[in-house]
Amino acid sequence: MTIKAILFDKDGTLIDFSATFGPATRLVIEDLAAGNADKAKDLSRAIGFDAQTCSFAADSVVIAGSIANIAETMLPHVKTMDQPSLTHELARLYDIHSLASLAPFEGLEETLHSLRQRGLILGIATNDAEHTAHAHVNQLGLGDCFSFIAGFDSGHGEKPHPGMANAFVEHTQLKAQEVIMVGDSVHDCRCAKAAGIQAIAVTSGLATKSQLASHADHVLAGIGELPLFIDHLNETPAKD
Repeated sequence: MTIKAILFDKDGTLIDFSATFGPATRLVIEDLAAGNADKAKDLSRAIGFDAQTCSFAADSVVIAGSIANIAETMLPHVKTMDQPSLTHELARLYDIHSLASLAPFEGLEETLHSLRQRGLILGIATNDAEHTAHAHVNQLGLGDCFSFIAGFDSGHGEKPHPGMANAFVEHTQLKAQEVIMVGDSVHDCRCAKAAGIQAIAVTSGLATKSQLASHADHVLAGIGELPLFIDHLNETPAKD
């Protein structure tokens, strides 16, 4: 069946996760700690973040978790807020600081326009806040490329649950078999599979090919391979 729509993860798929969220997370923690060095260390340790190298542990909640997940993990070290308040504050701070370090992958604009020229409907499903996702693509001048953008706070649930993918399929008015999801994490693959759409993994994030292969239908190096990959899928007869 012909592929007619693509749902993208954002961080690690469209934009460089480490280059964008490493510096942003350091500044977010500095803001929350407000000059308290011990608190900054506790917050960094809680989310698996090294402030000196601006790098994340492999199991860091920031990599695939939502802002709400990050807030839950930080909450024991933030005595002045409840979880909803901390979630709101983290969304606000990440919105500010991630824009300052926003780093799209090379060739992103050309790739998206190439896919649009093929008539594909494009969307984003991210565990980031919806407002931040809009801010990112708008700053890159790519807002018009996407007819659907959903975040953890859009009312569809978080990945790996299938709510955002189901909402995108409904938005496109296509069959699930005509839609693929592209992401850099196991969460993305599980979200796609639960919604009945193909999971295409990319190794441009922090997960390796071996970590992704058993969860994905296909594994690519990055989204730059997508136009020719889509051409191949759409030219290959479906198996009975």
